[in-house]
Amino acid sequence: MRLRARWLALVLTAVVLTACGAEDAAREVASDAAARARSEAQGVKSAAEKKAGELGDAAKSAAPGVAAEAKRKLFGLGDGADLSAPLKAWLEASAKDAGSAEGLVAKSARTAPVLLEAATVLNGAVDDETVIEPIYAPIEPAASGDVDKTIGGMPSIEVIDGVRVGFKKLDSMSTEQIVKEQAVLVLWRRDDHLVGFVIRKKRTIEVATIIGEAPRLMKLMESAVK
Repeated sequence: MRLRARWLALVLTAVVLTACGAEDAAREVASDAAARARSEAQGVKSAAEKKAGELGDAAKSAAPGVAAEAKRKLFGLGDGADLSAPLKAWLEASAKDAGSAEGLVAKSARTAPVLLEAATVLNGAVDDETVIEPIYAPIEPAASGDVDKTIGGMPSIEVIDGVRVGFKKLDSMSTEQIVKEQAVLVLWRRDDHLVGFVIRKKRTIEVATIIGEAPRLMKLMESAVK
């Protein structure tokens, strides 16, 4: 009897130990599974965050290009640095003679490489409903006096940083998109170059507003063509 009781006690002890070991093993397996699940979830989260960041960066990078393309179509801008076809036609129709400000700009030969940079800089400084077409054309030394006279004959003259700057509001026009447009021509002479820009807007434009913005835009223009 004693031997049987001792044997039963040993058997029960073994069963209990086995059960405890199985429980520990099960707990360990469950813990490992939970850790793997957390790791995989974190990996999925990190991948999702990375993908979202990449998509966000791509959208930010694409936004300026999309805006620039939309503005190019809205205002009929060409791919080069020359004045757009609508603006050329506008200036030629407004020019009373070759000595007028519009005639002077229309016949000027522009320097393409620097104007591409200037156009990018200037249009990055204005809203989506505004476009600035820069002017940077060499002039003969003998013609400097005539250029100064033409600029001096513009309706509004302001001295900005010691330079006489002429402002002229152009008559409204309708582009091929049948959208009313207004513009202001801004001109000055910097040594042997006729410098300036035409600001075009799809809404009301006031010369006084452009005069207020002129110092900032002039600095951007001149820094881009140096």
